[in-house]
Amino acid sequence: MLTSLMVTHWLACIWGWTAHNSGRPLYETWMLNFFDDDLDDLESYADQTSAMKTSLADQYIVSLYFATVTLTTVGYGDISATNRVEFVVLTIFMFVGGFFWAFIIGGVCGIVSNMDKVKTQYHQTFDSMNFMLKDLRVNSEIAREIREYMLHIQDNKRRSMYNSLIDNLSTDLQMKMSNSKLFKSRIHSVFYMKLLGDQVVLKIFKVLRGYVHAPYEKLNRPETLHIVVSDGYVCQRGKIYVQNQSFDHDFICFGLNPALHKQRAAQARSFIEVDTLPRHEFYKILDGDFTVSKESWKAIRQARIVFGLLHWLRQHASKTDEI
Repeated sequence: MLTSLMVTHWLACIWGWTAHNSGRPLYETWMLNFFDDDLDDLESYADQTSAMKTSLADQYIVSLYFATVTLTTVGYGDISATNRVEFVVLTIFMFVGGFFWAFIIGGVCGIVSNMDKVKTQYHQTFDSMNFMLKDLRVNSEIAREIREYMLHIQDNKRRSMYNSLIDNLSTDLQMKMSNSKLFKSRIHSVFYMKLLGDQVVLKIFKVLRGYVHAPYEKLNRPETLHIVVSDGYVCQRGKIYVQNQSFDHDFICFGLNPALHKQRAAQARSFIEVDTLPRHEFYKILDGDFTVSKESWKAIRQARIVFGLLHWLRQHASKTDEI
């Protein structure tokens, strides 16, 4: 902004100087409108300046106005060149103004585009997806579903950056964040994780990976905990799960039958975003963190025994039904 004001000021000064130093009477320059109709007996420069209706300050304001109009490429046409010198100067003005105005517009566009890099990248991906759908001549109904899905993944792209952003914080600030209500409400939605400390909660949060699911899509990820993080709901075995609730708590068990898990896979009933925690990542955190209390380990082992027993009963019941 300061640079543009300085350039406009210098252009205004040059434009005013041109009228006074072009070698022509002032009433034969762009300052003609500053004179009365009677131009007789104005031979000398002193007579011309004294006959003008405006002061030097007014001339500067008009010159500044003209420089601004030229620099911004508006060009009202109320002030124009009247002699050869002014035509040359004005031509140079237009070149300088055009390049400088393009520089300003480019700078502003650069600032705006960098204000939200995730959103800009999302729009670029959306545009590329539209080109792909057009080039491949995808059915209009399928293309509509794809575009609707793309509209719902914008927040997911932003959340995927949170883990790397948290790593930029100091250890103390990371621990304070892990103590926040949002962190704990999601992890503590699993009953046997409520005794986990802040450090373990933070590590779990860092390995969570988000996915977006379309309506009626199956969430079939064996050995994985699912946490609902957006508006919408998921159904599983007659139960409904909404934001900040979790399901597939038996992911901690080993040797579960994949076929049985597929039969009871949850189903999204609307566009939904879920965070996932694979079993191997969970145990990797527990085994490598010495801050996990004995009470937490005890709760996890008890839950694993209960889920294992329930799984055995379901598997036995399914075999009985087959017989």
